[in-house]
Amino acid sequence: ATGRADDRLIITKAVIGDGQLTKSIDSLTSLVNPKLEIGLSNVKEVTNGQMQLQFNFDNKKVETGFYWREVGVYGKNGDSGQEKLIGYSNASGLTD
Repeated sequence: ATGRADDRLIITKAVIGDGQLTKSIDSLTSLVNPKLEIGLSNVKEVTNGQMQLQFNFDNKKVETGFYWREVGVYGKNGDSGQEKLIGYSNASGLTD
């Protein structure tokens, strides 16, 4: 980053899904099996580049139930940046 205002990280959304992780997280560009896009409701800058993100969602758009196994956070650099997967977690077989 060059420190310009256009280089700031903008969190755009989160996505949840039920995908089984079968390869390295480093190679992912999207969720394995996305099911529901979640809008960002609040961003709080904590300290030293850390952020606290809050996403709210409901199941109104879900037609078929699924095990929430994976979550991805998407963001971009500045207003003109390309949206990319910047964070990912998968619960593997630990879902109920």
